[in-house]
Amino acid sequence: MFIGERLRIIRESRHLSRGDLGRSIGLPAAFIEGIEDGLSLPDLNLLEHLARELQVPLQQLFHDGEETPPLQNLHGRLTADEIAKNRLTAA
Repeated sequence: MFIGERLRIIRESRHLSRGDLGRSIGLPAAFIEGIEDGLSLPDLNLLEHLARELQVPLQQLFHDGEETPPLQNLHGRLTADEIAKNRLTAA
């Protein structure tokens, strides 16, 4: 499921029209329609505004469910501790 589809489901569950949601964050209903239809991809700042207005955690726009899905174990990926250690030694 795409962000736009999740946005539509959440918006409709709140009984809000596209116009209602758009007005609450200062955007036209046509822009909300474009996001929901997959014609426009909002930046992270706008997604934060949408999530706040819909009263859902930001992560809910990216995936279904309550918990964040586990990250894939990609070969060669540094852990958070390794990244922090590398930044400290580079400074």
